Amino acid sequence: MSIIAHPQQTAGRYAALAAYYEQSVLRGETFLCRHCTACKASYTTEDGRYSEGQLNAPGTHYDLTVDGKPLRIVVVGQESGTGLAHTTMADRRAAIAHTAAEQRFVAEPGHAARTQHMKGITNVLRLLFGKGLGTNYADEFIELEDGRAVHLLHCFALVNYLLCSAHSTKRSKRGESTTTMRRNCNEHFRATLEILEPTVVIVEGKAMWPNVRRAFDSIAVVDGVIHRATLGQREMFVLSFTHPSAMHPYNWGVNASAPYLLETVVPMIRELQGFISS
Repeated sequence: MSIIAHPQQTAGRYAALAAYYEQSVLRGETFLCRHCTACKASYTTEDGRYSEGQLNAPGTHYDLTVDGKPLRIVVVGQESGTGLAHTTMADRRAAIAHTAAEQRFVAEPGHAARTQHMKGITNVLRLLFGKGLGTNYADEFIELEDGRAVHLLHCFALVNYLLCSAHSTKRSKRGESTTTMRRNCNEHFRATLEILEPTVVIVEGKAMWPNVRRAFDSIAVVDGVIHRATLGQREMFVLSFTHPSAMHPYNWGVNASAPYLLETVVPMIRELQGFISS
């Protein structure tokens, strides 16, 4: 597999996304979203916490050419689970870098285990880059054409559909976003995809799928969870999976041998690779 990175292209996308966020979402400590009042008013849970302005960012090696074809991977989550407002693009990129450098698929002395969410992302990236499943940290690096090695988690963009989160301070850590929040944030999600121009989009969570698919101009099933979508002048593949931390047996981030991972994710990624290479 021949892999070439295009850091200047990624830097350009990062700058364009930063400019969009500064104009439409968050400038310094000032939250600018035109939907702010409506979204906040829609979340009325007494013990709830509404955290605004949680931005997304592409990894340092987001723009790639693999075997002569462009590969730009976006993984779509629902919202940030940190509960921290005003999370900048630099914060987001640093958090992913910490996971790549300091955490492991399975806990080791001096290194904590990744969350199920990040294990799921690791699984799908290993598959997309032809690494196969496993837990060996050394196998999480891909070799570029110029001889450099880069960790898989620098080679994608984690894009949360929501740029604000709503969580209970007493119940589970799962998000409690409202219909208003999900409807209003669609414009920011679409704008993010327009700038990032992904070729492959992995959607985590069936509950978010109806909202995510509304962002595309057209979307049609190719086979199973694989869809072909258009956004402006761009065409991309979109795959809709369960969330890696879903309830058993759909929790494909629990380890490298989970049933949903082996029976659904693996064959669908393999089929996707056939479409990409054809």
